[in-house]
Amino acid sequence: MVLLLALSASAPADDPPLLTDQAPFDRITLNAANKRAVVNVLTLDFPGRKLPQPLPRAGLLRIRLLDMPDKQYDVPWGAIDKVELFEQLLLAQAEQLAAAGKHEEAYDQYRRLLERHPNTPGLQASLERYLINDAFAAYQAGRFDAALAALREVYALNPKRPGLDTALARVLDRWLDHYARQGDFLAVRRLLEQVRQQLGDSQQGLVEQWQVKLTAEAARHMAAARSAGQQGKWRDAYLAARQMVAVWPDLEGGAQLARAVTEKYPLVTVGVLQPSTSSSLPSLDDWAGRRCGRLRQRRLLEYIGPGPEGGQYHCPIGSLVLSDDRLTVTLRVDLNAQAQTPAPAQANLTGYDVAQLLLTRGDPGTREHLTVWSAMLAGVRVDHVQEVVVQLNRPHVRLEALLATIPLPSLASPGADWPWLGLEPYVRHEVDAEEVQFLDQGAYTRRGPTQPREIRERYFTESQRAVEALTSGAIDILDRVFPGDVPALENVEGIVVRPYAAPSLQLLIPNLKRPFPASRTFRRALVYGIDREAILARDMLGGQPPAGCRVLSGPFPAGSSSDDPLAYAYDTQIVPRPYEPRLAQTLVQVARREVQSARRAASGPDSPPAADPGDQRASVADQAPAVAATGQPDEPAPADKAEPLRLVLVHPAYETARLATESIAADLARIGIACTIQPLPPGATRPAHDEWDLRYADVVMQEPLVDARLLLARDGLAASDSPYVNLALQNLDQALSWRDARLRLRQLHRTTHDELTVIPLWQLTEYFAFRRGLRDVGSHLATLYQQIEQWQVSPDVGAP
Repeated sequence: MVLLLALSASAPADDPPLLTDQAPFDRITLNAANKRAVVNVLTLDFPGRKLPQPLPRAGLLRIRLLDMPDKQYDVPWGAIDKVELFEQLLLAQAEQLAAAGKHEEAYDQYRRLLERHPNTPGLQASLERYLINDAFAAYQAGRFDAALAALREVYALNPKRPGLDTALARVLDRWLDHYARQGDFLAVRRLLEQVRQQLGDSQQGLVEQWQVKLTAEAARHMAAARSAGQQGKWRDAYLAARQMVAVWPDLEGGAQLARAVTEKYPLVTVGVLQPSTSSSLPSLDDWAGRRCGRLRQRRLLEYIGPGPEGGQYHCPIGSLVLSDDRLTVTLRVDLNAQAQTPAPAQANLTGYDVAQLLLTRGDPGTREHLTVWSAMLAGVRVDHVQEVVVQLNRPHVRLEALLATIPLPSLASPGADWPWLGLEPYVRHEVDAEEVQFLDQGAYTRRGPTQPREIRERYFTESQRAVEALTSGAIDILDRVFPGDVPALENVEGIVVRPYAAPSLQLLIPNLKRPFPASRTFRRALVYGIDREAILARDMLGGQPPAGCRVLSGPFPAGSSSDDPLAYAYDTQIVPRPYEPRLAQTLVQVARREVQSARRAASGPDSPPAADPGDQRASVADQAPAVAATGQPDEPAPADKAEPLRLVLVHPAYETARLATESIAADLARIGIACTIQPLPPGATRPAHDEWDLRYADVVMQEPLVDARLLLARDGLAASDSPYVNLALQNLDQALSWRDARLRLRQLHRTTHDELTVIPLWQLTEYFAFRRGLRDVGSHLATLYQQIEQWQVSPDVGAP
C-alpha cells in the first residue's frame, strides 16, 4: 500500500498530450496487487535501451518519479507488470494518430523516432504502413507530388517491399502526365532523370515509355516547323521548333532544324511584371515606359551608363561636339554612319529636321518645350544640310543629359506630323491583356544582323510565376527580378542574373492639393510613422538584402558604395529619419489642429465651427474599406478617441508596390491614419483623378542633375509648391562646374529632406535575368533593350 500511495500521484491523464511536446520518460504499470497503477519515471538506464526479456521476478528496480525527480524509489520487480520505454510510447502514439487521420502529428512522432531511436523494434514496419496509407490518401486526393514523396520514403526504407514498384509507377505516370498537360516538359525530363538515378531498374519500363512519348511529341513539332518553313511562315516555324527543343532537345536532326529556323526568325520572349500600354512613354516613374520606349523611339542622345562626372551618352543619329567654352554645340547628322543597313529613301533626316526639333523644345509657346533649354538657347543654324550649330547664352554642366530628354520623331510620337525616319526599331501590337508583340520594323536604319525579329512580352501578376517560367524555359528573359528572388535565382544552373546600371527609388508622393498631405507637419508624421527598415528587410528582400539596397533620406540615388559615381547628388551626412511611432502620433495630432485652425480662418468668424478634419474623406475613399490597425502590444495606440484620419493611398499594380503599401498602411494605422489602398490599372503609374492623398512611386533617376527638376519642380511629378525647393532648382540650373553642381544638388537634398517634398522610402538594386542561350544582352544596362541590336538568340535558348 505504501508503494501504491507513493507512486500513484504520477499517473498519466486520460487524454495525454503529444509526446513530442514532452521531455523523454518511461512508463511502469504495476500489478493487480497495486491496482494496476501507471507511473511515469525518468528514463531507465538499461544497456542499449533494451528491456530484459522476460522481466525479472526478483530484486529491485531503482526509479525516480517524473513528478519528483529528486527522490529515489526501489520497486520490487515482482510488483511490476509492464515497462514501456519512451520510444515504444512514441511509436504507439504515432500509430494511434495515423489511425485517427492525424497524419501531420503522426509524422512528427515518426520523425523523432528516426532521429533519436532508429533501432526501436517494429519502427520500420510501422513507418512503412503509415507511408503507404499516407501515399494512398494523397493519391486519392489528386496530390500526386505528396503521394510520390511518401512512396520514395518507403523505397528508401525497403526497396523490395511487395507491390511498391507498381504503386510508384502508377503515381509517377500520373505526375508526369500532370506536367505534360501543363506544357512543362522541362519538369517531365527532370523527373524522369531523378527516377532513373534514384529508382534504377525498378522503373526502367516507365522511363522508356515516357521517352518514346516525348520523342513522338517532339517529332510532331519538328514536322510542323518544317512545314511552316517550306511555306515561308518563319514565325510559326520558330515557335514549333522552340517547342520541339523544349520537349526533347536530343531529337535527331532537331538541333540543325532549330538553328536554321532561328537564323530566319529569331524571337525572344520576355517576362514582365509591369506591362506597357499603347500610351506608355519614357518617364522617371514608368518602368515599362522606359523599357519599351527604347523599342519604339530613339532619343537625340541616349544614356548608356554612369561616368565619373554624370552619365555617358551616345548619339544614335550621328555625332555631337561641344566647344571648349561649352557655348557652341555642333550636331552632325548621318544616319548611315552607324547603320547596319543603308538608310531607306524615306529616312530623309536632315539638319533642318533636327534644328526644328531643337527650336520646338526651346519655344515656351509649345507643349513640348523644356524650361531649362528655353533659358539657354540663343540660336540655331544649319550648315551643309547635315550639320546643325547651336549657340547657347550660358553653358550647361552636362548638356548631353539635357539633350537626352528630347525624343527623336517617329511613328511613336503622339500627334506629330513628322515623316517616317527609320528610327523606330519595332512596331507594337497588342495581342491580349497578357501579351504584347513588338515586330521588327524593316526600315530601321540601326538594325543589327542578329537582332530579334520579334519581341514578345508576357505579363505576370506574380513574381514567382515569372521565375518559374524563366527556369522552365517558357520565357527567355525576366525584365525585373523581385528583390527577394535574386539570391536563389543566382544559384539556378543555366540562368544569368545581372544588375541594371541604376537603382530604383521608392517614394511616397503627397498630393499637395489635399489638406493633410499639404501639411509639412503631417508629412513629418508619415516619415516617422513608417518602419522603413523593417519593410525593406522583411517584405522587399526576404532578410537577405542585395548590395546597395538601403533606406533613403532624400530623393536621389545613394549608390551601392561610398565611391559610386551615381551617388553624386546624395548627401551622406543626412541620416534617414528613424522609426518613432510615438513622435509620429503626436505630430498627427498637431497636424489635425493646424488643419482645423486653417479651415476656421478660411471660413471667417461668422461661419459655423469647422468639422473635425479627421472626418473628411475623399469620395473615392468612401467606396472601399480602410486598412485597420493591427493592435501590436508594443506600439502606441491612438492618443485620443478622435476618428482616424482617412487617406487614399494609390500604387502601381505590381507585387513589390502592393507588398510595400500594405505594410505602410498597417504602420500608419497604428498612429491613427487609416489608408484605403487603391491599385492603379495594370501599366498605369499615375491616377486619372485627384482624389488621392499619397502615391507610391517607383522612380529611376539616372542623371539627378536633370532628373531633379523632372521630379521636384512645380511641373514635375511631385508638383512642389515650396519656394525653397524651387529656388534650389533654379540655383542648380545656374551651376557652371561639376563641383558646383554637386554642391547645389546636395543642398537640394537637404532642402527636400527638410521640406519632405516627397517621402523617401528606400533604394532597391534592380536586376534582370536571362537564359544562357540568349547572348550579348549586356550588363549594367540603363534599360533592358539598350543593346537590342546586338542580341543573339541561340536555338536552344528555351532548353535547360
